[in-house]
Amino acid sequence: MRKNKSSNANIKANSSLTKNVIGITLSAGISIIILVLLTVLVSLFLLKSETVSESYIMYFYFCSAVASFIGGFISSKRTTFKGIFSGLIASVVYNFLLTIILLFVSIGQIRADTGILYLLSTVFFILGGIVSANTKRRK
Repeated sequence: MRKNKSSNANIKANSSLTKNVIGITLSAGISIIILVLLTVLVSLFLLKSETVSESYIMYFYFCSAVASFIGGFISSKRTTFKGIFSGLIASVVYNFLLTIILLFVSIGQIRADTGILYLLSTVFFILGGIVSANTKRRK
């Protein structure tokens, strides 16, 4: 009995789609975890320091940029997309998860400078995706 070529193509398309969805979700989740850990470390450091920090939001931006870059790097490695697209798609998922967390923590109020956070995370996700795509092995 002959194998149907179209069923093999469907299986490959489904496995590619599944791989991409899992890769994007995994990279966004890992980025959120890294963001939380970095924020806790910076908060503990600022708590132990003698000086009072008025620019705490800049520290959060820095933690978000580092987490976003790592997430974009992981996203591009785990998916079949190009670096820009994998970083952009992963940043949308990351920003959605971040919005849910921010709404929960701030009791439904989002500040005006949250847009800067979204822009920063999107840019660093794309940069991480580009760097990761440039380090992929070519077949």
